Formats: sequence, structure tokens, C-alpha cells
Amino acid sequence: MSQKKSFFTIVIPVYNKAPHIRRAINSVLNQTFQDFELILINDASTDNSLEEMQKFTDLRIRILHRDEPGPGGYAARNLGIREASSEWVSFLD
Repeated sequence: MSQKKSFFTIVIPVYNKAPHIRRAINSVLNQTFQDFELILINDASTDNSLEEMQKFTDLRIRILHRDEPGPGGYAARNLGIREASSEWVSFLD
């Protein structure tokens, strides 16, 4: 089954941001424009960021994983771009 193509993709690279990730995800989900996918990149976090991300059940959210964090988050952003289902990509850091 092919994935529905969204109008745009939002990529959030996450490295040890457990205290903040819920607020960031909710800020995306609460927008009035709803035709998007949200890609969360767990950039080898060592805190409970992954557990916080997994609390969300919205079908537009995908969680991807990296085994080694990239300095500055560039590798996580690049992974998000590669995996995006839309032509337009936006970043929320």
C-alpha cells in the first residue's frame, strides 16, 4: 500500500529534547492547515525523547531512527528529506 502524499513535510530532528518535544509536536498538530506529514528523527537520543515521541498516535507522524547523532543535526535533516513523501519540506528545530 502506498503512503498518501501530503502537501508538505515537517522534519524535527530530536537529540535529547525530552522536556521540549511534546510542545514542538503539539505546535505542529494544532495548526489550522492539516495536509502534512510530520517526520521525527530520533538522532540517537540517550534521554527519554523516544518515549515522549511514541506517546503520539496521529497517523501523520513517522518516527525514524539514527544510531549515531550527527553534529548540528544535519544528518537527521537529510534523512528526513530523503524520507519525505512531499515535494515541500520544512524544518522545526
